[in-house]
Amino acid sequence: MGLVGERRAELAHGLVMGRLYQGLMQGTASLVELGQERLSPGDRLPTGTVTDLRTHLHSHKLFYRGLEDLMIRAEQISRNVPERIVTEQRGARLELESRHKELQSQALGHGVQAETTLQCWAELETELEVLEEMLAALSSRLADPQVGGETARESSEGETECLHTCQEVCDGVEGSWPQMEEALRRGEVLLQSVDSPELEDKLQTMEDAWMSVRDRAHRQLYSLSTMLQLRHRFRDECGAVTAWLDAAERRLERWGQRSPGGTEGRENPNNLFLDIWTGLEERRTLQAATVSRGQRLLALQPPGRTALQAQLQQLQNRWAHVEGQLPALQQQLQQDLRELLKVKEGELERLRQTL
Repeated sequence: MGLVGERRAELAHGLVMGRLYQGLMQGTASLVELGQERLSPGDRLPTGTVTDLRTHLHSHKLFYRGLEDLMIRAEQISRNVPERIVTEQRGARLELESRHKELQSQALGHGVQAETTLQCWAELETELEVLEEMLAALSSRLADPQVGGETARESSEGETECLHTCQEVCDGVEGSWPQMEEALRRGEVLLQSVDSPELEDKLQTMEDAWMSVRDRAHRQLYSLSTMLQLRHRFRDECGAVTAWLDAAERRLERWGQRSPGGTEGRENPNNLFLDIWTGLEERRTLQAATVSRGQRLLALQPPGRTALQAQLQQLQNRWAHVEGQLPALQQQLQQDLRELLKVKEGELERLRQTL
């Protein structure tokens, strides 16, 4: 090939490289404008989930690394472009380099923000999972038969154990509040950086779940405490009334088995009447309080409700039975008094006759 051919080839190559350079400059300028648009949606990152943020960060890095590669490629190509074209494009190139430099600085800041936000979000997700598992475990203990089941609470020891378990759940829930409060605070800070209705709902759900478990634990603790106190008071008071009823019924039974007309071994009806009547009056308030406490206990739907109901009914029946014996005692007392009066009148008549 001659000098003319070589010259023509060089000119053709220069023209091709010039067109390529100009197209590359125009394309890079368009990408810089696009990059500026990508960095100007607002203060919060346009992501809904951790996965979205991770994808956004990956895309962000690819885009701006690609843009940097294009700028480097443009610099390399400019070395093979005719000086005239380079000179013509120098002003546009300097402006593009300035815009690119500013854009890269903004992109770096955006990337650092996204990286930091992603790390905080991932840590928050892990912490929320731990809290969720802890609340689920505490909630399951409230629903466990050892806390609320009938079998575990058939006895006083079972009820006391249930009370201790429920107290432990209350302490566990209350003790977790600082950790929950910190997680919610970090979530609120995170929501200032990301646009995530899902995260906002999750934080609200976690707070509601914590409050629900806390309220259930305290309600159940109060219910168990009240039930245990009522049961102990009822047992003590019922025992006192029952002990007196046992003694009164034995005396009434012996009196009822007396020999007709006989007086040997027979209890004085006057003493018996006074003792029974006085005992009833002295214990009337206690018996009413015992019945009232038993009814309150029944209203709490305790385990062994049927047996408790039968015990309460038996107490009322026995009280009514003993109280119902008073008229018969009073009648017998009046009869004894009439007989005594007759005896005294006979003795008085014999005394008159003697005088």
